[in-house]
Formats: sequence, C-alpha cells, structure tokens
Amino acid sequence: MRIAISTAWVGGAGGVERAVWTMVKALRGHDVVVFAQSVIQSELLPSEADCEIRQFNTKLPWPWTVWRKLQPLREILTEPSEGYFDLYIHFRQAIPLHHVIRAKRKAIVCAGAQLGALERDFDVVMSEGVDG
Repeated sequence: MRIAISTAWVGGAGGVERAVWTMVKALRGHDVVVFAQSVIQSELLPSEADCEIRQFNTKLPWPWTVWRKLQPLREILTEPSEGYFDLYIHFRQAIPLHHVIRAKRKAIVCAGAQLGALERDFDVVMSEGVDG
C-alpha cells in the first residue's frame, strides 16, 4: 500500500511529531512518503527504512480553494511515474496538499480542532486524544 502523509513537522518531540513517528512505525512494511515543511533531527525522526521524507518550504496560495494554482507542485510532490497513493493522511497544521497529491482515499487528523469546510475534502476525519 502506498501512503502519503503531510505534516508541518517531522522529528522533534512535539505532539504532531510523535503522532507522525507512531503512524510511520505502525505502517512499517508499506511504502510511506512523508511530506514535511520542517525536518527536526532527533530520535523521533523516522528512519529511511521506515519511510521516505520529502521536505518542502513552499508558501502555497491561501485559501485552499485556489488549488488549481498548486498544479505545478504536482511534479515536486508526486512524480508522474509514481501514480496514485492509496491513502493520503493530512495533519491539520500542515500546508494542505489534498488537491495536489493524487490519492484514492484522503484522511485528515484534526487534532481536536474544528475543520469547517475543510472536512468536505476528505473521506475520513481522524481524531486523537489531548495527550496523543
């Protein structure tokens, strides 16, 4: 199974970083690509054996409804030869990539926050406890 995860941070000891690390470890044996805005070198940084990490520091247009302007990023994020992901998991704090990454199913981790209209763009809403 091919899985894409978008997150603002990977590595570090914060709540999102721990959640990404746990998710990547749980998905061991699958083809996982983590798209992260910030990569923090620490013991919680997933290893190359567990996933591929692609860092990007692109400021994307706001709001999400202007996704057509994001199409040039498709080549950076998902090369044409890679095709579709089976699942895209978006952490709410990250830059939204759900209109750029091609996936059969899309899930958002809301981290206890209200999603509003963003919820419509995903097949599944995932929640977690206050302590992760």
